[in-house]
Amino acid sequence: MEGAVYRKVKISEEPQPPMRLLTVSKEGAYFHRLVEGGGASPGEQSAATHLEPEKSFPSYPSATLGQFAPHGGRIAVIADPTGLHIVDCKEGRELRLILKSTPISALTISPCDNFLVTCEKFVQGEKNLIVWDIASGKEIAQFEWKKGSKEGMRQNQLQDFG
Repeated sequence: MEGAVYRKVKISEEPQPPMRLLTVSKEGAYFHRLVEGGGASPGEQSAATHLEPEKSFPSYPSATLGQFAPHGGRIAVIADPTGLHIVDCKEGRELRLILKSTPISALTISPCDNFLVTCEKFVQGEKNLIVWDIASGKEIAQFEWKKGSKEGMRQNQLQDFG
């Protein structure tokens, strides 16, 4: 192509980790991995890319919410009746469980994966918006947020504060 500029790009020789997906439905929260099709004999059509359960990862049959952290998806947070499960997506193990007795109606993770914000059903006079430090699992702030009970936190985005 005339006038085109070409650059040499070094392709990593290290194997890339599989793409992982977190599905949350009325059946719970489960991790899956994307598997490329292939293995077909010459002359046969190759199988399509498909999802397979990530058997080495924990599953949460009673989960109601789940989300990958925005910074590379290295952790995920799953909410179920026992609390908040913070999962290491590289190792496939639960890092921490934050016990909660109040159901969580929404959650979001800060852009740099440092903080978790959860919202519970609004009750007059009670603080229902909670900020957690992901590394320690400790609650660091509480706020009363009436708006969260109707519209949910999904309408809001966190600024890059950590």
